[in-house]
Order: sequence, then C-alpha cells, then structure tokens
Amino acid sequence: MTSLRVLAVTSEIYPIIKTGGLADVVGALPVALRACGIETRTLVPGYPDVIKALLAAEVLLHWPHFYGGPIRLLGGSHEDLDLLAGAGLTRIVVARLEPGNFDNSPRVDDFG
Repeated sequence: MTSLRVLAVTSEIYPIIKTGGLADVVGALPVALRACGIETRTLVPGYPDVIKALLAAEVLLHWPHFYGGPIRLLGGSHEDLDLLAGAGLTRIVVARLEPGNFDNSPRVDDFG
C-alpha cells in the first residue's frame, strides 16, 4: 500500500504569516496528518517573511520567463512544517506584481 501524500495550497500559515483563522488550521493540519502517517507539504506565496522563515531553503524549480518574469519554487522547513514557497508565484494568482509593489502582503499584528 502506498502512503498518502497531500499538497496544501494557501495564502497564509501559522506561525509565519497570519491574518485570521485559516492560518491556524493550515498550520495545525500537517502536524495532525503526520500523526496519521500522512505526508503533507504546504505551498504558500513567497512573502518576504516566508522566505526568511525557511530553513536551508533549496531552489526546486526555476523558470526565468514565466508570464513575463522569473519565478522560483523553494523548498524548506519551519518548525514542524514542510513548506514550498513560490517566489514570484503571486503573479499567477493576483496578476503581475512588480517587485516592490508589495512587501509582506497580509496584515499581521498582536491580534493575528
């Protein structure tokens, strides 16, 4: 029997980037699934705080010309989370954003 592997795709994940309850659920889900023997990787946008949080980030894929600009898919970990960060992938979801047009996107404060 092959093991189950899950790819979660989200805009936020606790404890790195949080605007609401979604981040809490997405941050807790991989830990809960691992206890059941399910491997989980989470793909999040490459916000500056996400890139800084990745330990030993490795470039898994690099496309120099993807819809008008370069993108990289980074792999790494943070605490108990196995993460993929799409540096530049926000172009796919939110139209084309030039560097400097956003710095860290979601609002993060003492209340989440």
